[in-house]
Amino acid sequence: VSAFLLNRSSDLTEGDSFAPLGMTKGLSSRPSEGTLSFRPSEARGEICHNEPFLVHNVDIVSNLDLNWLREQHREGALATLVVSERKTQRYFLFDEDNRLKGWTNIATGEVRSPFPDIDPGRCRKLAFAGIHLISPAIFDAFDKYGFGDRFSIVDFYLRACADYPIYAAVPPDFTLVDVGKFDALPEAEATCATILND
Repeated sequence: VSAFLLNRSSDLTEGDSFAPLGMTKGLSSRPSEGTLSFRPSEARGEICHNEPFLVHNVDIVSNLDLNWLREQHREGALATLVVSERKTQRYFLFDEDNRLKGWTNIATGEVRSPFPDIDPGRCRKLAFAGIHLISPAIFDAFDKYGFGDRFSIVDFYLRACADYPIYAAVPPDFTLVDVGKFDALPEAEATCATILND
């Protein structure tokens, strides 16, 4: 779980809240607001090295079915990214097989991709939800590309997608609330209530 909220991520603890799901817990602080970082040194020793593991931004509330996500993770995939067609300025770019090819900011026209001939107009534009199911092989890929102890996971994906299969997973009837700002808390509470009552 990646946590950043008003520089108080230390308020969060690695308790037993997820114990009923049989999950190992881990918290990784984000260095500043607006960044999406990953710290391999905090995760490498905390996860199972023989099966995919979940990375979930702590400020995202959704109705995602984790069993469904596990079913979407293809054999040999380095990562499966939960994405949606929600309106935003920044999108991952995927091909017709939902394999990651790049990234774009539609407000500025910026395009980032390891594929020089990429045409964003021919790609599927999907917004990242901050939730991913990742193969343990990713740690070797971090080392291969020289990614150190703290970096943007988006930067890594845009480098690795040239060599590794990274796929999109678009959940049906997906509801997502970003609670990184306090004014989103009422909507998040309503979403949680709906999920718990289903």
